[in-house]
Amino acid sequence: MKDEEKVIIPIDNEFINGMFSLQSEEAGVLISHPHPQLGGDMDNNVILAIRDAFLSLGYSTLRFNFRKPVSVSEDKMESEFYVNDLKTAYSWLSVKSCKQIILAGYSFGAWISSIACLKIENLHSVLLIAPPISFFDFNSLKDIDSCTNIIYGENDSFCPENKISKEKSKTSGMSKYYAIKESDHFFIGYESEIFKIIQTIYKKTG
Repeated sequence: MKDEEKVIIPIDNEFINGMFSLQSEEAGVLISHPHPQLGGDMDNNVILAIRDAFLSLGYSTLRFNFRKPVSVSEDKMESEFYVNDLKTAYSWLSVKSCKQIILAGYSFGAWISSIACLKIENLHSVLLIAPPISFFDFNSLKDIDSCTNIIYGENDSFCPENKISKEKSKTSGMSKYYAIKESDHFFIGYESEIFKIIQTIYKKTG
């Protein structure tokens, strides 16, 4: 397994900081973190668990820090700002010859990934962990035509099971759901469960 290297990705006269590990030119994963305005970053425990799981399967990985906007007042403007970050990181990863790319997002990163995936062609699949459906609009889920895997904690108040059940009824058969018993939104002590589920899913399809 190759070590990660720091990368700087240019965007709008600024830059995005990332950590990249080139394992394969065939398949890569772009990993998005929780809300940067609430302390989320690419060194989050769940982000590292996602990275470790995919590295163990031989995928290249790119985790990155969203930029912090100077001022964003509306949800639509906010989502567009961060979607632009994700799409720029995706383009950078695709240039690294990764032919198949998975979008993997946790919490706020899951919301941004669910929007961005509708604007990106030829995705391998989408992995959403603890999508905060109590706070953000996830209507885009029903329009995703890539294989979508959703992991959530059974005790997650940001992603409650009753709302997950409603989302299941809206989404296509290409969406699969995986519950982690007793875990809340932050998965402290349950990182190994995330690791195992990712290995199970992507060993078969990757």
